Amino acid sequence: MPHISIWLPGAWTREETRAFADSLAAVAASHGYRSHYGPLAGRGNLVAMLRAIEGGELATVMLADEQRDYAIRRLRELAPEQDGITAEAFLSLADQLDYARQRLT
Repeated sequence: MPHISIWLPGAWTREETRAFADSLAAVAASHGYRSHYGPLAGRGNLVAMLRAIEGGELATVMLADEQRDYAIRRLRELAPEQDGITAEAFLSLADQLDYARQRLT
């Protein structure tokens, strides 16, 4: 089976490497990308998530802290004023930005 490598800091311990992999798996799972078979069934599937990013199904957003906090607040404030699908989109964006903020700590 073909594989790719991710270069991690050489000073990382096995535990730090495992924690990093677990964190990425948790992010994948939070977006609904999970392994369905094998010993990791139910765990977040990083490859599926990366394919979704590459294919445009999953978007990434980079904002400065103050921009992210403002966007979360405004999206939640504006959502009730929108029609159903727009309100859902605003709340989903706010939730995902908030989830990213929580991972910073």
